[in-house]
Amino acid sequence: MKGIEEAKSYLNNIDSGDSVCVVHHNDLDGFSSGLMIYNFCLNKTKDVSHLAYNHGEIFNFESVEKYNKLIFSDLAKNSINDILVKCLNLGKKILFIDHHPVIDSFDKEVVACYVDNGKYFPASRIVDELIGEKCWLGVVGTMGDMGHKYDENKEYVESFMKKNNLELESFLKDYIYVMSDVISYFQKDSYKAFSVLSEIKSLKDIGLVKKYSDEVRNEFYRYVALYDKESEKLGLVNYFYLNPSYPIKGFLVNELSSKNEGEIYIFVSPKDDGRLSISARMQNDEYSMPDILAFALDGLEGAKSGGHHRAAGGIVLESDLEKFKSKLSEWKS
Repeated sequence: MKGIEEAKSYLNNIDSGDSVCVVHHNDLDGFSSGLMIYNFCLNKTKDVSHLAYNHGEIFNFESVEKYNKLIFSDLAKNSINDILVKCLNLGKKILFIDHHPVIDSFDKEVVACYVDNGKYFPASRIVDELIGEKCWLGVVGTMGDMGHKYDENKEYVESFMKKNNLELESFLKDYIYVMSDVISYFQKDSYKAFSVLSEIKSLKDIGLVKKYSDEVRNEFYRYVALYDKESEKLGLVNYFYLNPSYPIKGFLVNELSSKNEGEIYIFVSPKDDGRLSISARMQNDEYSMPDILAFALDGLEGAKSGGHHRAAGGIVLESDLEKFKSKLSEWKS
């Protein structure tokens, strides 16, 4: 792990004179790590806020204008580098915490804590290690990002399960799915999602938010059934286009790929701006998901992709969907 002592120093030196905004990804790993950092900072200063952000969105710089310290969690450096640069130019003191591969170097003014040894430690586990609380949210975020599928996280997850007399599969169903569904339910109001998740002070409080999960779960299971009817085989790729009411694409592709670890799954859903969001998964290391997307998106206008060996995402214009599918069919053919 790179920069862990510097990150600890940054966090421990926050005081009552600081104003802090925690900027986190809008998935379960992002919310879990964001909640841990937010709660930690509240013990240091009362002027703390949070902002959920998704890769590729327009960043609202006005929303962080009043804060002198910004903490970014679970956001790929290569996707937010321009944001980091502008925030530095605005005089912000930045802590960056993430697990995505880092290609370019950081500005020396950024305190950066990230994985540099090829291991897969989701942001929630990194934050849990930084603040030293052994928080249940660390395990929730790790499992929400499929970290339990990696050997380097097995002891971390299994020791938690044993200590709390829990089974992994039931924990996934009763906690990971429910909390992920809350984020989906409030997809257009991330502040509300953060507030609702903040009500869960311990595992026994999960019932407080389950009412939000039921509607999203019904949508999830409907698309599980639709996948069997409407998915396509493009060469080695299991391809599926979906347009759900809630953002369940990531949960669906994780679920199906977990049950068939030797298969490649690439799912696509529309955004609101004429672009398509892409999620690619394979739960073993036979093929690289970023490599597949890079091949299929090469030469397409405005297309972007990135991620980890087993999990990657991308963006493509809706008008280029058939070209993208054609390239997927050609991959490894």
